[in-house]
Amino acid sequence: MNSPPRPEGLTPAAFRARLLVLLGVSLAAGAAALLAPRLAQPQWYHDFADSRTLLHVPNALNVLSKLTAARGQHKKLAGAAPAG
Repeated sequence: MNSPPRPEGLTPAAFRARLLVLLGVSLAAGAAALLAPRLAQPQWYHDFADSRTLLHVPNALNVLSKLTAARGQHKKLAGAAPAG
């Protein structure tokens, strides 16, 4: 089994100890996130989208802003090298 690269001057035991501490802290943080109660948000928090109608398009400015973002992504993807 290949061992991961380690910084110069760190003994294998010290490197293993650091990895175990990192793994333990990561597992503890994950468990805390899973076991914590849900954070309730008020309903008005979700009403941030523009609800005005323009030219018979509901939420017009919200829709138009998404179109400009989609256009930018399309240009970005069009310039990317083909996969394969």
